Amino acid sequence: MFKKKVISIKFQPDATSVLKEMAKEEGVPVNELVERAINFYQVHMDAKKNHKQVCLQRPDGVIEHVVMHTTVQFQPKMCAASMGTEERPTP
Repeated sequence: MFKKKVISIKFQPDATSVLKEMAKEEGVPVNELVERAINFYQVHMDAKKNHKQVCLQRPDGVIEHVVMHTTVQFQPKMCAASMGTEERPTP
């Protein structure tokens, strides 16, 4: 088993509330939620490096392209549409 390291990260108050709420909803500690976010961002970086796109497929088959903005200010009530997803019909 690997040893975890402790780091300190400062978040805006709204972001802290959202992190705690999301972690509770997922049933995981906040650090696990942050690790998952890092993993997702690594997928984004790999896709970008390899000229690929990250997409989500809804249960109805519609494909949504995920757009990651690297300079966005935190917005706690941001919905998927305003995060840069765009609907695409299933091929």
